[in-house]
Amino acid sequence: MADLILSASSVDTFRRCGYRWYLQYVERHEGSQNVRAAVGLAVHKGAEAYYLRKLAGASHEELMEDAYAELLAEHDAMLVDELFDVEFPDEPIDKAIVQSRRTLRAYLEDVAVDIEPVIEPELAIEATINGIPYSGHLDVADEDVHDIKIKVAKPRFTDDYAFQQVGYGILYRVATGRKERDVVLDFMIRLKRNRPYHMPIRNGGPVDDQDIGRFAGILTWAANSIAKGQFEPKGIENGACRWCPVTAFCTPYQETFNATPQEYGQDPSDYDGPRGGVAAENFWD
Repeated sequence: MADLILSASSVDTFRRCGYRWYLQYVERHEGSQNVRAAVGLAVHKGAEAYYLRKLAGASHEELMEDAYAELLAEHDAMLVDELFDVEFPDEPIDKAIVQSRRTLRAYLEDVAVDIEPVIEPELAIEATINGIPYSGHLDVADEDVHDIKIKVAKPRFTDDYAFQQVGYGILYRVATGRKERDVVLDFMIRLKRNRPYHMPIRNGGPVDDQDIGRFAGILTWAANSIAKGQFEPKGIENGACRWCPVTAFCTPYQETFNATPQEYGQDPSDYDGPRGGVAAENFWD
């Protein structure tokens, strides 16, 4: 594929299930939207609006006192637009809207207050690694690279994110011409009743040459496998089907479950066939 450009999310998808990658990136099936993804996009939109104003010179106090209604309006517009495409809600929409607004405010108060952006938020950047185009968006960056992640529970397998962190470090250097101090994944855990809380996962310093070498190896493996047409359907065995948005288009999935979960209200996690649980994969293995 001469026009192949990989990203952290596409490599993650390919590693978990090659056939899902094929359906999304070759067949171009967008799949179904869900409430959790809609909330994540909306919080990102509100944060982007905040950082754009901060980059233009506004203070945190001004933004939270005088412009918060504008930030919330941008969040709400994105949330409504994304929720419109949710056909089968994975959680109550009315409660998710409340939680999403609370999560945005908690993020701005607990995390964004200390970040003074040096580049435009959500900046799209592309680099070439081992001759392979690699792209990504930097949510926000000062001396550190920060990536915003919205979850309903704290992540159990933090090693899963090592590949992403190295990629962010590389893209930061391309964008700024200098080395990052650290790469931080700012997890906001949104809760049903209590205030959302911040859980940062730090790289512990700039990415080093060994990390970059491993990153390049994984990227090269993914690109070569894709070029050879190796799209192995692994989701049923490793549990990735539980979060897959394109099961409606997946022949192996439908042959296993005889229908899509949306059609009969099935949950693939109830399937007692040959599936190895929902174990996370370590990108360094």
